[in-house]
Amino acid sequence: MAEQLDIDSDPFLQLLADALRAGPTSPQWHEAVAKLREGGVEHKDEYELLINARANLEAGKEYRSVRAGPEFTRKVMENVDQPPPVRSGQRLSTVALVALTVSLIAIIVLAGAAYHLLGGSPSNEDLTALYSSAPVWSTVFETDGVGEEWKRIGQLPIDYGKGMRLGGSSSAPATETGGPIGGGVVRTQPIEANKPFMLEAVIRLQRGWGDLVPQIFVSDKPDFTDDTATSSHELVWMITGGNGRVATPDTQFVGSSEHVSDGQTVTVRILVGRQSAKVQQGSKTLWEGGSQLAATPRYVGVRFLRRTTDKPDIRRDGITVQSIRVIE
Repeated sequence: MAEQLDIDSDPFLQLLADALRAGPTSPQWHEAVAKLREGGVEHKDEYELLINARANLEAGKEYRSVRAGPEFTRKVMENVDQPPPVRSGQRLSTVALVALTVSLIAIIVLAGAAYHLLGGSPSNEDLTALYSSAPVWSTVFETDGVGEEWKRIGQLPIDYGKGMRLGGSSSAPATETGGPIGGGVVRTQPIEANKPFMLEAVIRLQRGWGDLVPQIFVSDKPDFTDDTATSSHELVWMITGGNGRVATPDTQFVGSSEHVSDGQTVTVRILVGRQSAKVQQGSKTLWEGGSQLAATPRYVGVRFLRRTTDKPDIRRDGITVQSIRVIE
């Protein structure tokens, strides 16, 4: 049986990730390339060398597979009742300003080197054309069930009449570990990795949704778990602590929206290119940058997460996903 490994527990895998984030000429980049060369791995293109090494390590079925650790779901649930931290402003000293200027110059130089080495950068992808494109498919959750284009994932019961919402009783079923539980749907037909697209969902919030966490996701691995319905590598929009947030595939929480209120309808858009991505809530961009998704088919869907014991009086219709569609 393949060993389940949290990505942060493998130093070399982490080094590869750090190298790709830091870019060419960085110490991490040189260290990773040197280790691969010493190990007998050859490729004339250093970027391809690192990408292939990381992909092989993540997909090395003969000895391990990389999964998002349980800490990710725990962090999500811990943030349900906590608003994002607000950092107080700090006055920059002259020395700090000089250091910041030098850092910015270094970043510009590195960005230029990366552009010439890789033939472009994720930020150069123009995803704005997606706003005027026609939907490839769309689903309006108005009937008691979903068609063959969707697959159920997770244990949390879901209803589909008058919007996709929490089903069954108001109490969440128990799990063996007593941890969070999830449920939702994933589109059975994946989207090709080289095809830019926009995933758009319309969500209605009502009073009494408690600790229920709605999530819209794009994953490059269809390995959704039976308990939380999460996969090991995905870009996610969610509401925690009353604010829209984004979780990147490396399980970092980034961006924050204004506080959402009862009775509000929220439109969420996740734009994904070949290398870049952008997440919007309403007219505000919460986050944009390198998608971190592998060059493999992308699986899209929607789910709910919640605790298994807290707030048993949660309203089943507290959060409803009214529709979801893909635009290419």
